[in-house]
Amino acid sequence: EDGTLRLWDESKPAEVFRAPGAVLHAAISPDGRWIAAATGDSGLLWASDAPTAPRPLTGHAKPVTALSFSPDSRHLVVGDAAGRIVRWAVATLEPDGERQFISLDPLPPGEPTKPPPEVGEIVHHPDGKRVAVRAHAWLHILSADLAAEYACHEQPGLNIGEGTLDADWKRCLGRLFTEATSRDVDTGARPVVYGGHEYNIEFACYSPDGRRVLTGGRDRTAIVWDSEPGDCLPAYRWSATRPDAIASPGGSMAMVLGESGKLEIHDNATGRLVRALDWSGARVSGRFFADGHRFAVNSGKGDCVHVGDVERGWLFDADVGTGTVWWFRESANGEWLLVKNFEQAGRIWHVADGKAGPAIDLPPHTYDFVSVSDDGKMLALANSSAAEVIVYGVAEGRVLARLRGHSGWTIGTGFAPDGTVLTTGMDATVRAWNPGTGAVLRSGRWPLIQETWIVPSPTGRLIALNGGNTTRFYTLDTLDEFAALPRGFEWPGAFSPDGAFAVARRRGACVRLPINALAFAESVLTRGLTPLEERGISVSRAEADAYAEDYTRRHPKYESLLLRGERALREGRWEEALRESADAAARLPAHPLARELEARSHAVHASTLPAADPRRTAAVEEGLAALEAAVARGYRDVAALEGDETLAPLRSGPRWEELLSRAKRPPSSE
Repeated sequence: EDGTLRLWDESKPAEVFRAPGAVLHAAISPDGRWIAAATGDSGLLWASDAPTAPRPLTGHAKPVTALSFSPDSRHLVVGDAAGRIVRWAVATLEPDGERQFISLDPLPPGEPTKPPPEVGEIVHHPDGKRVAVRAHAWLHILSADLAAEYACHEQPGLNIGEGTLDADWKRCLGRLFTEATSRDVDTGARPVVYGGHEYNIEFACYSPDGRRVLTGGRDRTAIVWDSEPGDCLPAYRWSATRPDAIASPGGSMAMVLGESGKLEIHDNATGRLVRALDWSGARVSGRFFADGHRFAVNSGKGDCVHVGDVERGWLFDADVGTGTVWWFRESANGEWLLVKNFEQAGRIWHVADGKAGPAIDLPPHTYDFVSVSDDGKMLALANSSAAEVIVYGVAEGRVLARLRGHSGWTIGTGFAPDGTVLTTGMDATVRAWNPGTGAVLRSGRWPLIQETWIVPSPTGRLIALNGGNTTRFYTLDTLDEFAALPRGFEWPGAFSPDGAFAVARRRGACVRLPINALAFAESVLTRGLTPLEERGISVSRAEADAYAEDYTRRHPKYESLLLRGERALREGRWEEALRESADAAARLPAHPLARELEARSHAVHASTLPAADPRRTAAVEEGLAALEAAVARGYRDVAALEGDETLAPLRSGPRWEELLSRAKRPPSSE
């Protein structure tokens, strides 16, 4: 803005070239002999050894907007705001070719004519035979003398610069908001979208060999992409048309409940129906296994999990033996399946032959924070509030070890292929343990204090940690973080069956990102923490617990447990409501609403029994105890205590009067 250019040489002070106004653009010739500048009024040319003798480039409209020297330094192409470009012979400063662009955009409503397009950027091909010019949003490929036009097409978001065109000038990159787009230079067709950034992209370029694309954005993230469609782009797009689609780990298959009521498996690249299986149920939930062919699904209400194969159809039904199936977990290699009911009972199934092991009574654990070893012999169960992970031997039918060392709640478990147990905790760490001795083998930093999915790669070298709408990748032998999915991707992230790609969903489409490219992108520009991650780094157990309580209070799973319990209670299913309240209380022991739901569940039970039945007396006692626990945790809805009809069986005796009196006092007095 001070009207100067400075030519720096490490061996002497900078040469100063002075212009009559602010310098908007500048260029130096490849041989270093010439300096060109564009100001608001004109273009100027200096010999690099004569900084005080500028020569004007006359005849251009104001302002001059673009400059580019030819590779042989003999010509300078200059563009202006009126859509005119001139090729100047540097030695004589005589025009040696020119072209006037006209607007190719639609005529604005009410306007008699279209203004000429401003020239944005000019780039010479290294062979000196072609020139690329951006005029407004249009790309023009011209001969070096500007006489012939080889290609012209519209490309929104185009900014021509170093690396914008590939080495052969067959493809060109544009960037618009959060996405970069590659198009065929000759036709403008075959757009390929690179859409992994959360905020606006600031640069996009090809690697010198054209095999990679590098993008960087305001989300403080750089991403290296494979430039060919289908390798690291959202090639598997059919699932984007069905938000309920269940995609395979590699993204190539997608499973949905079809309009005919059958379970449909589609090729996720083309949408072609691969297989349709009979299904009884209004919804379907489940997962593909690691091989991308086998899968397990249930309807959410049945007494079993249905295991199938894309090619072979249904294989077998897996159940616990008693009760409704609540959830299931498969081993990382997809060879073993744990099915659990609403009680503490579970059963291990061998997926290859459909054989079931004996029913087992699982130790206390938190929700579904459970993992299965690749040999099916061990389970790792997170007992969150106790800050421990329980290693359970399936054949032994007992606890083999208690892994203690996290200073905050344990919130994720997994097994490495060699049997090492992996855990995350609300102390912002990820740890690897020896399940035989209970010793910590190594630890790393996991800056989130909320539930985590731990996914080992098929190669056994990496793990993906999923949580908080982010996925980070760690080397298994050191637990050092080396890469992360850009924000804006949907988690959980997974691996392709060969382990070469990370796979996640972006606006419903499955995106494949090369692991090596992710690592390179992290080294180019370090990924910053999300606001959630910033909050999640705890320095003490108390801070972790406070954050966890606040988070869980707002957590959709916690809320859904209470909502399901309320619905069950309205329909008279007090036992189911009691289970939901117990699970909600386990997730957030300090919160009163789970205890209040428990109290009403016991009260509804009591109302179904005769007055003289000892079971009624026991239900009333349990209900009062639950209400006392709720009041002790801050419950103060006196109107509900006095008016809720479901609590009527509890409203008698001095214990009730004392409870009501306590509820009328402020929590600080407890």
